[in-house]
Amino acid sequence: MKRFPFLRAATFSVLSKMVLSTPAVAQESSLKTVPFVSPEIVGQLALAVMSDVTSGVTGFKICASGATIAVEWATQPGFRVAQFELERSRDCLQFESVASLACVHNRYAVTKYNTTDPTPWAGYTYYRLKLVEDAGTVAYVGPVASFLPIKNLTLAPNPWDGRQQLSVSASLAEDAYYIAFLDLHGRHVYEMPLRDSYFSLPEDRFAPGLYYYKIYSALQLVGHGKWKVEK
Repeated sequence: MKRFPFLRAATFSVLSKMVLSTPAVAQESSLKTVPFVSPEIVGQLALAVMSDVTSGVTGFKICASGATIAVEWATQPGFRVAQFELERSRDCLQFESVASLACVHNRYAVTKYNTTDPTPWAGYTYYRLKLVEDAGTVAYVGPVASFLPIKNLTLAPNPWDGRQQLSVSASLAEDAYYIAFLDLHGRHVYEMPLRDSYFSLPEDRFAPGLYYYKIYSALQLVGHGKWKVEK
């Protein structure tokens, strides 16, 4: 009769161990059912998806005519994204949006698109096409470079008498621009940054005669011409 309490205690101890161990086994088995995917594989899959998207866009090109920048491209039958955004940049690093178009979902025919840059920059500009999908993911086509010469670039007065201020009339972007003067043999005479549309030159640096001038930034030459000094 005295052995029964001992048996009950032993039985309870075994059962308690079985109950307590059950959640741990279940948790371990649930963890084993979740597959591990490395970041490298995720990145490769994302690149493959973006590649598939951009392959549906053809003929992306920039046409510069006068003071107008026209952009055109086409999409293959069945191509689908939420919208297109045209972006531009001076240095091919920092881009800004200049136009957006909705995507036409045509299952059976090639669709052609065209737009313009409403306020184009003079000189070199880099354009790219941003493809925005319904889920918010993006892909890009480009960039493509375009050059738009400055219209009605003038250095005045021309000729210069050595005493007046000079001025430059040009549609320059907000970049660092410089003006340099050379003699007819190509020798450097004077150079200075263009911080304002009006500026002064040291009279003693310029003897009477003809000179060449050029206006440029770190990325491009945006204007040049002949200039005369008369004293």
